[in-house]
Amino acid sequence: MFAAMDEGLESVMGIHFANNLFGTIGVTSASSAIQASTIWTADKMFPTSDNISLFVQLLLLFVILKKLNNWKIDKLYR
Repeated sequence: MFAAMDEGLESVMGIHFANNLFGTIGVTSASSAIQASTIWTADKMFPTSDNISLFVQLLLLFVILKKLNNWKIDKLYR
């Protein structure tokens, strides 16, 4: 959706990079694919609340990018 609205991959690649950077140096868990020294370590995983939190963050990011880039929703339906 972000790539279609932005007509490019810059936003998508930036979001992906920021997510991976935070996951590598910010927070990890025992079941994480990359075991590194991080700032925080999650003892337990809460999939339901984590997914809800991720969805809210995604909506907030979409609203911010929509306002900054003057995206029109009708672009998705062309």
